Amino acid sequence: MTTTDKKRAERIAHVVRLREEEKYTYKQIGEAINTCSARARDIYKHAKWVEERDAKGEAGDPYFGLSVRASNCLNNAGLLNRKQIFEAMQAGRLHPRIVSLRNFGWKTYVEVNEWLGLTTPKSRATRACPHCGGAIVFGTYLNLEKP
Repeated sequence: MTTTDKKRAERIAHVVRLREEEKYTYKQIGEAINTCSARARDIYKHAKWVEERDAKGEAGDPYFGLSVRASNCLNNAGLLNRKQIFEAMQAGRLHPRIVSLRNFGWKTYVEVNEWLGLTTPKSRATRACPHCGGAIVFGTYLNLEKP
């Protein structure tokens, strides 16, 4: 913990003590810490929110380390923690060809696999063109052999 973090933690603890033990108003707290009453209230409310969150066992952002797109996809799928996401990936319920989630494509799938520490798929699935036998990768035609 850096010096700045220690000072911030001490300030937050001081605000909480003034509010709960000394029964100060936000205006009095603001005067004590040289800020306005609105900022004193914000500091106190945030400290209480963190305390409640920690009491519930929520460690913070469940999607920490993922892009906004991936976070939104997982949230829209109703997967609210890393364990649920891991189970869905292992069971095959979370795959771009199976799930019809908006913006959950190949790149997001690879990103979530890497975030979970699972083996990263090497490439997209391919199909053979019914006319020439060339490889088709999700709608892109690749002629691997010269006709």
